[in-house]
Amino acid sequence: MRTALLSTIERTDSGDTRAYLQLGGRKLIDWQLDLARDLGCERVICIADGPSSELDSFRLRVEQFGFEFHAIGGPLQLVGLVSADQELVVFGDGVVIDREFFSKKFTEKRGVMVVPADAGTDVGFERVDAQNAWGGLFVARAQIAEQLAEMPADSDTISLLLRMALQAGTKLVKIDAERLHDGTLLLATSSEVIQRREDLLLDRSSQRKSWMGPGNALAQTAARRMASKWISHGPTISLFAAILGLVGAVGLVLFSQHIWALAVLLLAALAGSFSVALFYLKAKLLGFERPRYLPISFNILIDLSLIVSIVFPLSQGWQQRLFLGVLLLGGWRMARLVSIEKLLPFWQDRSILLGILLAAAILGVSTFIIQILVLTALAYCLFLAGRKKITQA
Repeated sequence: MRTALLSTIERTDSGDTRAYLQLGGRKLIDWQLDLARDLGCERVICIADGPSSELDSFRLRVEQFGFEFHAIGGPLQLVGLVSADQELVVFGDGVVIDREFFSKKFTEKRGVMVVPADAGTDVGFERVDAQNAWGGLFVARAQIAEQLAEMPADSDTISLLLRMALQAGTKLVKIDAERLHDGTLLLATSSEVIQRREDLLLDRSSQRKSWMGPGNALAQTAARRMASKWISHGPTISLFAAILGLVGAVGLVLFSQHIWALAVLLLAALAGSFSVALFYLKAKLLGFERPRYLPISFNILIDLSLIVSIVFPLSQGWQQRLFLGVLLLGGWRMARLVSIEKLLPFWQDRSILLGILLAAAILGVSTFIIQILVLTALAYCLFLAGRKKITQA
């Protein structure tokens, strides 16, 4: 069994507790807990100066995962909580480690993570020998904790365990110095360090955007800029707002408010794109699989709402209106399937289509513009499909 050992003792230069600093809208200690789960830990022991609201909140989060939680004040208390047949997963105070990169290195292995000494000490890590500095994580046999019984009660528990793990011959897992600068590994010595690393992490996690799809690109840009405050609950809130917008648009159509319905539908599409972008960022930051079917499902809802808005306001019979709507969206979807890579964002972005239809409705030329759009999509499909067949032949 593996036990995670975390700490909330160290403070930044300004006096803030490192473990409770925010990175990407979450406390650093929560990031450590995520990695501890990936590494198979079933218990969490946290070193703390004493009771606090932050510690109580963290305890609740640990227990939500069904893990056993213990808070200790020093090395002597740890001795009675672990046994020789267990493994200790020890995190440095205020260390944030990329889950995707490091979990594979320690899932079933023991080791002491180290970085080049000069690069490591420059950012605040402890030197362990002439060539190496500790990288903020090690996995070792828990029997090393037995030696803590002979140590002073006010000793640095993490530092002592690190020395004992090295003396016990735990192998070194070397990490390139580059990982200290690309957001993969960081030590929160100050709020400024956190801010710089947060920018790096968000930039690295952001989707590649193309202004061929201006609505999606705008949403991705907004998601990146607002991620630090919106990453936690923003994806769900914006998705709820988008769905509410779809319902509102359908309601407006039923009351013959066609222009307002298209305007609300356009805003709903942008809110949905914003939600997808935030979900993507959150998935990358937290190391879990992004919801691949969310953009597809939301586009289906937009398409259904758009068909309703087309069917009701046009002057012809409902069969003709239904035919126009289905033909338009069918052509648009087909164009996306056969599109070249460069133009794919254009066909994926529903806000473009909705913006054109809104402008047409304002000018009173909806039927004519829909017919033009249908012909454009079908012509694109025919020409591109033919070109692809020639290339394949």
